[in-house]
Amino acid sequence: MSIVNFNRPFFPSWNNFFDDILPETKFINGEWINRSVPAANIEEKENSFVIKMAVPGVEKEDINIEIKDNQIIVSAGNETSEEEEKKNYSRKEYSYKSFKRSFTLPKNVNDDQVEANYKNGELVVELPKSNEVPKEDSKIVNVA
Repeated sequence: MSIVNFNRPFFPSWNNFFDDILPETKFINGEWINRSVPAANIEEKENSFVIKMAVPGVEKEDINIEIKDNQIIVSAGNETSEEEEKKNYSRKEYSYKSFKRSFTLPKNVNDDQVEANYKNGELVVELPKSNEVPKEDSKIVNVA
């Protein structure tokens, strides 16, 4: 068994070395990037803040959104298994994928009216603005 990938030169750069030993991370421009964390765009509109996240392959039922301690926490996890029985062998594979991202909220967010929608691999969370002082309890947001 060889650990060398013969499709490219051995150690052409540190980027490829770390790609081989840490497949879920990537070293880009001097920073570690975790590829298992979905990308997010945050936009401020006149009456709300909108967070858009790319989460393809995740079921809506697996997405959890919680607002707590002036933060919104978006997480998801799913487990898959695959089994194959043949005459000469048996194969079982299991995988578990999850992510968790949190964002600090501005003080002018009305956390009682947060809405979330998931469609075609994109999660959109709308956080309406408010002039009231925020409460200190936590909220759970249902994804539509």
